[in-house]
Amino acid sequence: MSARRFGALAALTLTVALTACSPGTGPLPVEPGPGGEPAPQGVSAECREAFPGLAGSGELDDAAHLVPQPWPDPPYGAELCAVVAPDDARATLHYVSLRQDVYAVLDYYQVALQDLTYAGWQLEIDESVGDAPTLTVAGPELEFEIRTDAATGTYVVDFAAVPSSEEP
Repeated sequence: MSARRFGALAALTLTVALTACSPGTGPLPVEPGPGGEPAPQGVSAECREAFPGLAGSGELDDAAHLVPQPWPDPPYGAELCAVVAPDDARATLHYVSLRQDVYAVLDYYQVALQDLTYAGWQLEIDESVGDAPTLTVAGPELEFEIRTDAATGTYVVDFAAVPSSEEP
């Protein structure tokens, strides 16, 4: 083997070895979650901090049977962190919003859900609890409440099916 071929082969081998070891070519490291368990992928640190052990669970489709359609996207700077739908009559959406205050979040939903009022739904904001204002929405077959927490920059949407008033 000539020196030139040997040098080319050595350079190629070195290039392949360095490429295989370079950052960004392998799987991304997984940040440990609470209790040393791996944190769910695709979930922001803000969600993991706001809802430890819950962040990353569920999908919006899990609550589609209760959530009015079309459900608005979260306001600017807000992120859906978790969806919990324990049964056919209840579901909870957990959001974090670090870029807007809780009043802006409720204003956003009050406008985004305005079409429901044309269908006979009632929307009411309750600001009686300091930094935790609430938007309550009541319809013929569903009620939900958007509860905010200014201290944590989070809000939760609780959906509950309204039992039929018809008697068998």
